[in-house]
Amino acid sequence: MKPITLLPAVQKIAERLAAAGAECYLVGGALRDHFLGKEVNDYDLATSARPEEVMALFPKVIPSGIKHGTVTIMFGKNGYEITTLREDANYNDGRHPERVTFVRNIYTDLARRDFTINAMAYKLPQGELFYPYGGSADLAAGCIRTVGVAEKRFNEDALRILRAARFSAKLNFNIAADTMAAMKKLANLLNLLSKERISHEFCQLITAPHAGRGLLVLQELDIISFLWPELRMLNNWSNVAANIEKLPAILTTRLTYLLSFLPSWPQKMVDSLVLPKAVSKRVFTLWQLLKEKPPQGATYERAFIATYYPFLEEYMELAGLKESQLAKRYLEEPVYRDKDLAIKSSELMELCQIKAGPLLGQLRHFLLQKVWENPLVNKREVLLNMAQKWQEEIANGH
Repeated sequence: MKPITLLPAVQKIAERLAAAGAECYLVGGALRDHFLGKEVNDYDLATSARPEEVMALFPKVIPSGIKHGTVTIMFGKNGYEITTLREDANYNDGRHPERVTFVRNIYTDLARRDFTINAMAYKLPQGELFYPYGGSADLAAGCIRTVGVAEKRFNEDALRILRAARFSAKLNFNIAADTMAAMKKLANLLNLLSKERISHEFCQLITAPHAGRGLLVLQELDIISFLWPELRMLNNWSNVAANIEKLPAILTTRLTYLLSFLPSWPQKMVDSLVLPKAVSKRVFTLWQLLKEKPPQGATYERAFIATYYPFLEEYMELAGLKESQLAKRYLEEPVYRDKDLAIKSSELMELCQIKAGPLLGQLRHFLLQKVWENPLVNKREVLLNMAQKWQEEIANGH
């Protein structure tokens, strides 16, 4: 394996720890990405030094997760998390270890990790590689396998069941047969997890490059229907899986696509995903738009674009309208909204002797409809004449 190019700050951390007689390792996703030929941007560091020893070696250290041995070493505005090698014991709630014991041995630390591809370490600054559980071979083979007995790993932390599916979606890897069997057997342990933890993994899964693979894993194990019974009515999961990967890796786009097969809005499921309000509202609006027929004709298309402008690109992607007349109009014509009318409200109020309020709103909407019918009328004098005629008709009771 070619040497890993380290950021200067990471190099300094490793050298200072080594000078103090402590070991420093690159672990986790950074090492995995390097093996896969990807650029390393996020550095997960581990050390044999205790948290208080690390804090004594560097001028600015934040005790970000000191209970579990994690501190953040600051270099300027950038922070680098480093965790003391540890051993976890007695997972009584299927989520958290009852106690954490700090250790000096890298092998002991790697033994507690979830999957073999995550149970590797690269000693810094020397560059010695450790993969005692076959992580290098599994990475080369594209295989997700637990460290040790699969059932034990999932009993320790049920979230690992979803993490296996998510890694499958992220890396396009197969899941080892014994690992898959244990996931199916222990799927009910997901009841122990908070909605937030489940949502975090699921949202990462459906926005992963191979989201379809991850969804098929969850479907095969009946985890989809177990967590979200509303999705039981989806029949052709192979098509769903194939098509979701073709969409942009945007959470609102892919989640709307998944929910678009449902005849009614799955409020309970959406609530369980504890999404930010802006995200859930956007998904709901897109879902509603997909239930309606696309607008036909210039007037309706312009009105639709003006009303739903912030949603247009996602909507057209989901509705398969990227080559439509609506898309052409969206790309080539100005957007005709109320604020784009070539006349001020003050002028309309003076001309028609009306005050700010519902009547003014009706007038502006009337003028806007005329512009949707023919954009060429969006001129001050033309709109003034139209407003005057509108006022006369109102006065005559028409």
